[in-house]
Order: sequence, then C-alpha cells, then structure tokens
Amino acid sequence: MKLRCFLFLAVCTLAPEARGQGCSQCREAVGQTPARTQQAYRRGIEVIVLAAGGVCAATVLVARRFR
Repeated sequence: MKLRCFLFLAVCTLAPEARGQGCSQCREAVGQTPARTQQAYRRGIEVIVLAAGGVCAATVLVARRFR
C-alpha cells in the first residue's frame, strides 16, 4: 500500500502538467515589476500551493475515515 501511494505521488509530481504553465504573458508581467513584488508573487504562489495541498490531504483523510 505504501509503495502504491509513493508511486502515485511520484507520477503526480513528475508529470509536466503538474508544474506551472510558464506562460509568456505572466512572465513578462512579473518581469516588469520591482524585485520585492516578484518575491511577493513567489511567496504567494507557495502559500496557495500549501493551502491547496492541505485541503486535498484533509479531504482524503476525511474520505478514508468515513468510508
């Protein structure tokens, strides 16, 4: 079971679709802002990813508990 979970997580994180799109419009918009604003964007993205991951993990735990 642990091996299956590990393989599932590895496939999900290594998939190209799991990474950011890197669209040129976003890159140009952020590139024109000051360094502090760019740093704020990066930290904001990290916070959003952690929050979404927490919600996902909580949903899985609740679903498994009340299965």
